[in-house]
Amino acid sequence: MPGLRALRSAAIAAALVACVSACGSRPATEADACSAFAQIIRLCGDPGGAVPEAVPRAVPEGAIGGRAQPDPGTPDTTTPDATTPEPSEEAYQRLTGPGGISVAVPATWRDSAAGASYRQVGEADPAGAFARFGGYPPTRTSLLAEITAGERGNPKIRSGYQRISLSATTFQGVAAVDWQFTFVKDGVTRHVHGLYWRTGGTEYLIYLSAPDVEWSALDPVFDVMRDSVSTP
Repeated sequence: MPGLRALRSAAIAAALVACVSACGSRPATEADACSAFAQIIRLCGDPGGAVPEAVPRAVPEGAIGGRAQPDPGTPDTTTPDATTPEPSEEAYQRLTGPGGISVAVPATWRDSAAGASYRQVGEADPAGAFARFGGYPPTRTSLLAEITAGERGNPKIRSGYQRISLSATTFQGVAAVDWQFTFVKDGVTRHVHGLYWRTGGTEYLIYLSAPDVEWSALDPVFDVMRDSVSTP
C-alpha cells in the first residue's frame, strides 16, 4: 500500500539521518555502521532472515580454519633439512703432477712442496691438510711388498704409528694397494690415506694427510681425488 511504503521509506531515511548525525561529531566506527545497518534490516526485512551482530573480521584469501595459507603462486622459501652437499666444480681444481697424472683437489689449496715423483698441495696452514699425487718408475718388487716395506722402514711415520688398513685391491682395472694409518707429528696425531697402483710402466700414488680430529670432514676429499684420477 502506498501509505505503508511511504511510512517505511520515511523510517529508513530517519535512521540514515540519525546515523549521519551521530557520526558527524565524531569519527564513524564499525559499531555505528553496524547499528544503522541493523535498523534498516529490521525495518525493510532481510532476505536471508539474518541480522549480523557484528561485522566479521576479514580473513585473508586462502585462509583455512582461521589460519592464512600461503599464496599458491608464492615460491616456498622453507629451508629444507640440512644435507651433505655434493662436491661442486667450483670447489675443486684439476691439477697435473709427475708421470702425467691429473687429479682434482680443493680449489683453495696451493702448492706447498714438490719432488721428482710427486706434487704436494695443501691448506695455507703448514700443519693443516695436504695432498700428494704423482708417478715414478716402479721397483722390481711387487707393489704390496714395496708398500709393506715402506710401512716398516719409513722413519718419518714411526712416532705413534697405528695401521688402520693395508691391503691389495684394484683400481681402474689394475692391481693396487690401499694404505691407511695414523701417526704423531709435532705432538699432533695425523691421519693418512694413500692409494698406489701401476699402469703403463709407471707407479702412481694419491695421498691425503690431515690432523686426525679433522679427518671426518676431509675424508670426502680423498674420494674426489680417487674418482677424478686420470693418467696417460
